[in-house]
Amino acid sequence: MVLFVKNNSFQRASVLNSSNQVVGQAYETANYLHSYLHLAVVADSLAAENARLRSELKSSLYSDTIKKETITDTITHQQYSYIVAEVVNNSIHHKDNTITINRGRKQGIQKGMGVICPSGVVGLVLNVSNNFSTIQSLLHSDTRISACIKESGAFGSLM
Repeated sequence: MVLFVKNNSFQRASVLNSSNQVVGQAYETANYLHSYLHLAVVADSLAAENARLRSELKSSLYSDTIKKETITDTITHQQYSYIVAEVVNNSIHHKDNTITINRGRKQGIQKGMGVICPSGVVGLVLNVSNNFSTIQSLLHSDTRISACIKESGAFGSLM
């Protein structure tokens, strides 16, 4: 077989073309597997680059100014102060989820304060550190809030 291929130019060209096809296919498969096995390294480098680029955005810079709003209720003559904060962590996969915000004792947050958002009541401040606070949501199983129905005067625990 070797003598036949070696001494005939047509057969030699056919065998070389066939072997090039087989070897090329083998190299392509090996390259694909190598690329697939190194996706974790590529993903890590992309994540690092994304983190670096996001840190350069203006919106990622830490803001040490605290926006406070004070509202006076003219009907009950009570004054409410609102401290604007951002959610930095929100657990959603546990039975009793909590929320962490970027405001704490230094910014005027105290344990037991109420927390609201534009769509309604969120929960109560559970723990406070100097710059962060943990919030227990209304859906948390340990949340106990007293409530009153205005029309009937009935009161009880909000669950």
